[in-house]
Amino acid sequence: SRRPFLSHSPIRSKVCPCCGSLLWPSMAGVDTINAADAPQLGVGGAMQGQESEGVVQTSRPCGRTDRGSTRHPWQVLSEAMSAFFSSNSENHDDPLVDVVRRDPSAASRFIRTVMVFSGVGSVVVCIACAVFLSLFWRRCAVCDRPLRWWLLVHTSLQLAQIPVRFVFLVKMRRVETVGGSLEACVASFTASPAWKISKNVSLFTYGWFVLGIVWAVNAGDCTACPGVYRMTIAVIVQAVARAVVALACFRLLFPHSEQARAEAPKVEAAGPDQIAQLPLLHYWSGLFSESGASCAVCLCEYESSDMLRRLPCGHHFHRKCADQWLRRSKRCPLCMRAIDAGQNPCCKTTKVQ
Repeated sequence: SRRPFLSHSPIRSKVCPCCGSLLWPSMAGVDTINAADAPQLGVGGAMQGQESEGVVQTSRPCGRTDRGSTRHPWQVLSEAMSAFFSSNSENHDDPLVDVVRRDPSAASRFIRTVMVFSGVGSVVVCIACAVFLSLFWRRCAVCDRPLRWWLLVHTSLQLAQIPVRFVFLVKMRRVETVGGSLEACVASFTASPAWKISKNVSLFTYGWFVLGIVWAVNAGDCTACPGVYRMTIAVIVQAVARAVVALACFRLLFPHSEQARAEAPKVEAAGPDQIAQLPLLHYWSGLFSESGASCAVCLCEYESSDMLRRLPCGHHFHRKCADQWLRRSKRCPLCMRAIDAGQNPCCKTTKVQ
């Protein structure tokens, strides 16, 4: 036998807890609504009961929906953590993505080495500072500089970055195990809110690190607690060692980047005599084979009687634009050919008037 949907109780009006609007006249003492007994309720259909897979959904006038079942808190927490440590954004402007794109294998070893060394170093620093401050907090108050507060803030900053580093390692390990794309993994993680917050924390840590060096140099008398000075120096040395290790790993794993930078052509300006020897000519409608020709420096189309400068490679520019460019670099803005490299026989784009 079914239980009655409404009991014989005095009618009272119910109000939506979300928006405060009147829902429907209801009875005091209403019991639970069965899925089979969910009727159309309310004034003018203000609230409707809908059955979906045995769960009643009631739509309020404000547009919100009540469901008879709720998600598990662990599921909500898991989704929140996933959104915090990953992102579906297509804007991947972090330099680490370019490093991975250049050499995924070397980038993987570099990231693992730096993250492990930094993570373990942060854990050691946090434990050592926490133990020291808990034992000698009051004795460190007589020092001329607040080194105990510097250690406390520095420990907190390091502690905030530990989860980000280890989550990054876990994600990379998972991608390498299943054979996924390392570039996509790094791009997703570096675009996440966790990575952005970690970068801001790192920026603040650098400033706090410089302040700690200044305080350590001018610490003055700390005879009551000499250990705070030694602890501060040890933390500073450890931070410098981490930076040196990261730089050394990058140099060892990406030697070709340094070679490419050394082999890159140096910017060399052209002399006044070299510029003056380049031929000049007036623009006319039949000078170029294509119509609507324009200067590649100022991006303006040529007009009748404009004075042009012709480079040995065969490219033309406004005289003023070419002269300003050549005073900074003697290479053509289009083909990067030096003006003293000789004429390029393949570039004959002008007609003789």
